[in-house]
Amino acid sequence: MNIFKFLNNGKPSFPSMDINQVDTLENPFLLDVREPDETAEGIIEGAHLIPLGQLPDEMDHLPKDDVIYVICRSGNRSGKACALLSSQGFQCVNMEGGMMNYTGPTIRG
Repeated sequence: MNIFKFLNNGKPSFPSMDINQVDTLENPFLLDVREPDETAEGIIEGAHLIPLGQLPDEMDHLPKDDVIYVICRSGNRSGKACALLSSQGFQCVNMEGGMMNYTGPTIRG
């Protein structure tokens, strides 16, 4: 039994980190689960946009051997995405605070 699942009452567990630490990562796989209209405010360069509702159908396109750093507007949907991804064997990190709190550079979505 996976100790992290055991400690979380059988539910997959995943780590979190502050969204503003993303710029310290080397070549991260960033997954933005916001809706396309939300990205008009900007996205982090290199992020892959897959809205949360489409994620179950798009998981085959995600790397199984890399950590996936999941982003949304506030950190709520990214937490749901991490729970789903973790339950399917992906390694992921929820980027707490989301784009609402991100102070780094963005590009047009």
